[in-house]
Amino acid sequence: MLVHFWTGTISPHATDGSLVRRRPDLLSSAMGRSYLAFCESAELEEIIGQMRHKPEYDFTEDAERRLRSLLEDIRRSGYAVRAPETGPRRKTTLAMPLRRDSTVLASISVTFFTSAIADDKVQEQIVGPLKSTITNIENVMKFVEAREPLVS
Repeated sequence: MLVHFWTGTISPHATDGSLVRRRPDLLSSAMGRSYLAFCESAELEEIIGQMRHKPEYDFTEDAERRLRSLLEDIRRSGYAVRAPETGPRRKTTLAMPLRRDSTVLASISVTFFTSAIADDKVQEQIVGPLKSTITNIENVMKFVEAREPLVS
């Protein structure tokens, strides 16, 4: 996964440097977790198989069980949250997949200061609008793909 577009460059509230061309961690970032939770099962199994053989992941059977349980929770809720131990702790990130049928094309995320939005308002102020945005984008993609090409 590679960040191709980041609105921080146009936001007066962004406090981080550009994320463009950076690779978010699959296991701890909201974008990576979103991708893993919603990618096709064969791809997930391939990725997990690769993790088992990479020492930097220290991917034990217990770690795999925890990951699979986390991914189930993400599928149920419809979105992923960045690992709480990932800094900066004053912010958090939520991500959802952008899909074409069952294929994940991208993850779209929102990062916000945790002090700016009460926990009981996250669904209304972040999750709902993000889901609506993704649904709109997916619907436009379907519409564009269904149209017959222009013939000159």
